[in-house]
Amino acid sequence: MNLPFARSAALLLLAGLSLVAFGAANPVADVPTPRGTTRYVSKLGDDSDGSSWAKAFQTLQAALNAIPDDRGGHRIIVRPDTYLEANLFPAHRGRPAPTTS
Repeated sequence: MNLPFARSAALLLLAGLSLVAFGAANPVADVPTPRGTTRYVSKLGDDSDGSSWAKAFQTLQAALNAIPDDRGGHRIIVRPDTYLEANLFPAHRGRPAPTTS
C-alpha cells in the first residue's frame, strides 16, 4: 500500500467531512434540477404506460411518444436488449441548452 497516497486520501476525507459538518455550499446542489417523468423500456414489460419495469414500454418510440412536454428533465431508462427500430423521433424538441456569458 502506498503510504503517502493513503495519508493524502485520509486528509481529503477529513476535509470533506468538515465541509459537510460546517454546511459549506455544495455547488452541485445549488444548481436547480429540472423535474420530469421517468419512463422505462423493456421487452419484458406489459407495454402499458412505461411508469415501471412491470409496465415498461416495449419500444423506444413508445417511450419517446410518452414524454409529456418540452421542459426537460425527463428520463428514459432502457433495459439492455436489442431494439430494432428505425427513424426514432421525439414528440417534443426538448429543453434548450443553457447559455453561458
